[in-house]
Amino acid sequence: MLKKHIRLEMESNAQTIDELNKEIGQLKCVVGFLMTQLTPDSRQAVIDNLKEFGLNDSAKEFTQFL
Repeated sequence: MLKKHIRLEMESNAQTIDELNKEIGQLKCVVGFLMTQLTPDSRQAVIDNLKEFGLNDSAKEFTQFL
């Protein structure tokens, strides 16, 4: 797996937990839509990378796109 250090800055105008949950849900949908554009092997590679970074819950969630 290729590892690269990146600096990511994001902002949110959310004022409540409900608004934050909505934004998180939307981001998950975006990731899912992006994954559908990948080949099956690339999708599996993304899931494997998530596991390598210790993001097992996310990896499990995105296996629905395999």
